[in-house]
This record gives sequence, C-alpha cells and structure tokens, in this order.
Amino acid sequence: MDTSLSKDTVIQVRPSVIYSVLASLKFLLLSIVFFGLAVYFRSAPIPHLPSILSGIGLIILAIGVYKYFYLQCTIFIISHDQIKTMTGVFSRRIDFLEMYRIKDYIVTQSFLFRILNLMTFTLLSIDKNAQNKTIQMKGITVTKLPDHIRDLVQTARQRNRVFEVDNGTL
Repeated sequence: MDTSLSKDTVIQVRPSVIYSVLASLKFLLLSIVFFGLAVYFRSAPIPHLPSILSGIGLIILAIGVYKYFYLQCTIFIISHDQIKTMTGVFSRRIDFLEMYRIKDYIVTQSFLFRILNLMTFTLLSIDKNAQNKTIQMKGITVTKLPDHIRDLVQTARQRNRVFEVDNGTL
C-alpha cells in the first residue's frame, strides 16, 4: 500500500456488514424467544401476559436494529495528519486524533474473525482526553491498514518534530 498520501487523500474505514449483523444477532434471537413465549402463553390465565412479552420482544428487536445501524454509521476517516471517528445514528459525534499522538497499535482476531477475514485494530494514544486514549476499529476487513498508519505516524512525528523520551525504568 502506498503510504505517500497527499493532503487531499483520505481513507474511509467502517465495520463490515457481516460484523454488524453478528453483533445485533443476539438481540434478534432474544426477541424471537419473547415472541415465541407470547404465542405460547396466549391463553394463559394471567391477563395481558402475551402483550407484555410481545412488547418486551419489540423493545429488544428495536435495540438490535439500532445497534446494527449504529455500527454501520460508524466511520473512521484517515488522512495524512489525523484520524476522525464519526459515530451516531440520530445525532453525530466526531472525535479527532492527531497522527503524531498515536503511541501503539494492536491487531486482534478471534477465531470467528479469522474465518470471516475481519480484525479489530486498536490505536493507543498519548492524548490527555480519556475518551481518545484508545480507538478501536472493530469488525473491519483485514488489510494493510496497520502498516499504513504506522508509516503515517512516523511521517507525522518527523514533520512535527515529536520525539519519544523513555525514562529508562522497567
């Protein structure tokens, strides 16, 4: 992957659709259980039990649908000098992380992620903002993105004359 991004070049990364479906699948299955219980107890001596169970099933289903759209509306925009994290379905939040503030990178793949060719890419930063300490890109397709970001971080540190100082303690 060419790491010489111009100032106008950006990369957009978002969780894969299969990851979003799997993440919201437990809510779908739980809502089906509640709908099944509502049908099973439709002639129960307790009044309104099927309606209550159906209502709970609808709420759980709505949570699952929201989770799916929340994950699909998450976008990571990577430019030569910063990473923007855009989240939210109804309202939008945008977090900015300067490249030179990135300290370390972690790539993890569970067994299921390895089968589906997905990964979780975690960026650790030296940012003082507690919410920007880590950025997790969960469920993204396996690419050379970690190597690419590593090169961008090195270039940004050289450009901004940022040097890491180690105090020598173990």
